[in-house]
Amino acid sequence: MAKAGKTVPEPRKVEMLAQTNASTNSKKKRGGQASRQKRKYDKMRADLGIEPSFTVRIESAPTPPTPGGAESEPPTKFTVCIPSTASASTTVTRHPSRDVKLTCGKSHVSKRKPACRTEKTCVKPNVQVTNHEGSSVSLSITHSQQQPAQTEPVPLQMIDSHCHWDRCLSQQKYGCLGSSVPEVEEAIFSEGSMTKPKRTVLMQAMVSVFCDPSSWAQIDEILASDKRLVYTIGYHPQHLKKYHLKPEEIREMERHLQRNSCVGIGEIGLDYHHAQSPKQREIQRRNLMSIFRFIQISRTRKPIVLHLRNSDDPDDSDDVFPHALRLLRENHLDSHKIHLHCFSGTKSDAEVWYNTCPNLKFGFTCTLLYRGTRESLHEVVKWLPASSLLAESDAPYLKPPNMPGPNHPWNVHQVLDEMASAKLLPLPRLYDQVLRNTKQLYNIQ
Repeated sequence: MAKAGKTVPEPRKVEMLAQTNASTNSKKKRGGQASRQKRKYDKMRADLGIEPSFTVRIESAPTPPTPGGAESEPPTKFTVCIPSTASASTTVTRHPSRDVKLTCGKSHVSKRKPACRTEKTCVKPNVQVTNHEGSSVSLSITHSQQQPAQTEPVPLQMIDSHCHWDRCLSQQKYGCLGSSVPEVEEAIFSEGSMTKPKRTVLMQAMVSVFCDPSSWAQIDEILASDKRLVYTIGYHPQHLKKYHLKPEEIREMERHLQRNSCVGIGEIGLDYHHAQSPKQREIQRRNLMSIFRFIQISRTRKPIVLHLRNSDDPDDSDDVFPHALRLLRENHLDSHKIHLHCFSGTKSDAEVWYNTCPNLKFGFTCTLLYRGTRESLHEVVKWLPASSLLAESDAPYLKPPNMPGPNHPWNVHQVLDEMASAKLLPLPRLYDQVLRNTKQLYNIQ
């Protein structure tokens, strides 16, 4: 029983009083720890000669839009440290290699590598703070922002790995390019000529194929106008369906192969589209065997440009791809550098040739854009590595769809664009890889 004259508090009030006292003691304890920590840091700053300072959170004014049409920038929030001895007007500069962000009222500093920056001043004169001495300080805030470097776009570069420049000139349908041979070549080699694409593309060189003995006499005249023109010499199978190679023609090919400007042998091969009878096809195979033996005897390391074309007749069982591969193996040329020109085979054909010939490159033309062959050739391009691709115009033949007049070498950029689309690669990467493939195969400097 309670004694008289004393008031006993109710149990509820006792519990609340105990909680209040515990909370007060906890706050005092935390306050004491913070005070001791502050004194510790103040002593360290004094020992190091660092002036006392205080922290201010500042929001810079938004940047107005520029006359050039650039969008305005939102205000920037950051935290700055002001010396307590700051004068009435203080300039605060943010470190160029740090980015101070405010999240839920707390400042977090994230380091990043210094970049190329330009100073941008943003002043908010209404920011007033009070230093430890009680005087008012006006802050002029200067902060650095990264500005993207304005650089000229690097032109894409390409080489037409297969065209018939002698046939292009003989057709005399290039009046829009110029009247003489040098003017035509300069127009082809210039940037953005002919089709004027949205990007800048530069033609580095053209590989002109002389595969008709009647045009061999024009080689020196055509090549004299520009050193960027290189050529290959060969015998198109279409011209060999009725007669055999002559010894003097073999000697003429050997003479041309001694030149540096002659970068390959071809085009040679089998064409069952033009050779319909078994006798004509047998003549083509014999002539191809003779050229392969000549290559083996001459020990030339210059690449072979192979033309392989099947008949359009679905009932025709003859297949040029296994026939040509057998002849290569018989003459031990399956490891030779080979340019499989205007590939028209299936994915299975590509797999067999790719796994058999280690130094093989697959050439593709504007048939990549044709409705009848686009799907099957895209499948081949997707499967092949980019290091095995070459781009050709085959001008003046195989022009792009809906193009008036004959084809021209500049259209090789459409082939490269289609390759990049099929392989889902960026244009600069695809252009650069195919350029390196062509230079490596034909030893073009």
